[in-house]
Amino acid sequence: MSQDYIIADLALAPWGQKEIKIAETEMPGLMA
Repeated sequence: MSQDYIIADLALAPWGQKEIKIAETEMPGLMA
């Protein structure tokens, strides 16, 4: 179970980082 989570998390990590960067750019108030 934890192995599946780790693999899925690693697969989604680049997408998540991209989404965070977009969110910071579009909604700077959220990160304040």
